[in-house]
Amino acid sequence: MAAASWSPRLSLACAAALLVLAGAHFAWRVQPILRYEQTAPPFFLDATSCTRFTSTPGAILDYLAAAVAQLNSSLWLGALAFVALLGGIFPGARRALAGLDGRWTTALACGLVALLAALPGRYENEMERTLMGILLSLGAVSAWLAVPARMRVLRPASAGVLTVALFFVAGPVPAALSASLMALQELLVNRRPWLAAACVPALLVVPLWWWFHPAFDPLAAVSNWGGGWTRTLHTLAFLLVPLGLVTGIVLTRWTGDRNQPQPGWLPGSVGLAVVLALWGVTLDTPRKALARFEHAARQQQWDRALTIAQNLPSWTPAARVQLTRVLFHAGRLPEDLFTFPQKRGADLLPGYEVGLDVARTVASSLLELGQVHLAEHMAHESLELEGAKPDILRLLACINILKGQPEAARVFLLRLRLTPFHRREADRQLQLLAADPTGANQPELNAIRTRLPRTDEPDYRLATESLLRQLLRANPTNRMAFHYLLAHRLLNAQTEELATDLQRLRLFGNPPLPRPCEEALLLHQSSSAPADLHPHKV
Repeated sequence: MAAASWSPRLSLACAAALLVLAGAHFAWRVQPILRYEQTAPPFFLDATSCTRFTSTPGAILDYLAAAVAQLNSSLWLGALAFVALLGGIFPGARRALAGLDGRWTTALACGLVALLAALPGRYENEMERTLMGILLSLGAVSAWLAVPARMRVLRPASAGVLTVALFFVAGPVPAALSASLMALQELLVNRRPWLAAACVPALLVVPLWWWFHPAFDPLAAVSNWGGGWTRTLHTLAFLLVPLGLVTGIVLTRWTGDRNQPQPGWLPGSVGLAVVLALWGVTLDTPRKALARFEHAARQQQWDRALTIAQNLPSWTPAARVQLTRVLFHAGRLPEDLFTFPQKRGADLLPGYEVGLDVARTVASSLLELGQVHLAEHMAHESLELEGAKPDILRLLACINILKGQPEAARVFLLRLRLTPFHRREADRQLQLLAADPTGANQPELNAIRTRLPRTDEPDYRLATESLLRQLLRANPTNRMAFHYLLAHRLLNAQTEELATDLQRLRLFGNPPLPRPCEEALLLHQSSSAPADLHPHKV
């Protein structure tokens, strides 16, 4: 095939410009911290975790991808890691497309980088795995291409060794990508079909491993790609280079023009517009908005969270639970309860009927209210569902301190200490725990301890009203439980019970009546005797 018609400097300039744009898109539009909180898998720096990730084919790649995902906790580290991966993929793609005109190799390599740069905007947890899988595949092909073409024995042998090694390191999909590229190079570029056929048998390692290990799922990675745009982007990313190689060689032979002129500014401008449009269309805006709301709540930026919530296009059950908590801490519950979309009869502390994905958020709310035992139950459900994420470990540590189980709390804090970027926080908590195992030196735990219930309420359901009334019997000045109860009455149109509960306002210094409560009382008084809420007047 013809030598590349594009100069190395032009290719390098295209790559650099695209990488800068991709890094800026990831850092400021996608926001690494949002990806970290939404999709980063649990990861621990210990020998046990490392050993577990070497037990099956592709597990090493899972471990490395999980390690890279931890860098998203920092904007700059996450963006630099992302750009570094894309920067390694670009020359690897150009090398794997050896034999094509330079115009084709640069365009296809840029197309692959653009596709991969769209993946973070889907807020799915397979992005790092796909990037690193493609990088390893292209690296294997580049190593294979370094074997001289005249060494006909070493070419298929090295292809087999690299494919099998890649299968155990990265799994079936990257191994299939590298084997297909090696075979296409021999078939279409070197025109040696017998050597191309010799590159394929190494993939028999996949069915053989499946035969001897029935629990192994060769398509597990594909099933984790989700659906819609996410699956489409993953699929195109793995197919672009082999399909581009075939298409480029066929078109070059068909046109017979091996010395294409360098394109002008118009094709480059059109390509840039297509890339920006792709990134804009594939950015999951509703999911990003929910992620921003959750992040602001985690950072206890209550006013900012409410500002973001005003523009949320959709609401998940977990977001609704979080909204109630945010409204309380911002001092706007139940005043601004109906500023946001509500459903009559909606449960402020829902159980499993709305799905297990609310477990962590409900656990946090229950802990602040004082329902420590129920918070522990929901936190363990979240631990089972999401894995040992830092938020869950921190939550369980607090719960066990409040339950008088400092050794159990220490177990969770030691696990948190093994999580990247959380060691300093865990060390500080361990020092506080060593100084006082009861947690009396932690003001937030002392505040929760004053709200703990003193009686049992046997019920197979997570009945919100029963839980709140139990808390108010234990501590009538539990402001959070009181405000939650008022919101519960309003959502269920329980005007008579609301009128009775509002008599508790004197315990809180007789603050002004919230407007939704006034409106509910007016409705109640239209059919019943006026409630005595002195000194308040409706």
